[in-house]
Amino acid sequence: MQGMLIGSRKDLLTMSLTPPEVVPTTRKLQSALVKIMMLLEGYLLLQLKWEDMYLTQLKESKKKKKHYSTTQPKLDR
Repeated sequence: MQGMLIGSRKDLLTMSLTPPEVVPTTRKLQSALVKIMMLLEGYLLLQLKWEDMYLTQLKESKKKKKHYSTTQPKLDR
């Protein structure tokens, strides 16, 4: 994904910019970083929304269940 937005690391290291190219290149890189941050923020919001929905669906039972049975076993079986 990073390669699609701003190019490979080697391209960035070997790139030599003249003064008129600095501002457009910086803006391009900055916009790519903003896109990445927006994607990450969207994933984070989806995760938080899912957790909230999941936790609101969990409910404690109104009737407390006992850890033993009230029925007696049948001996004639």
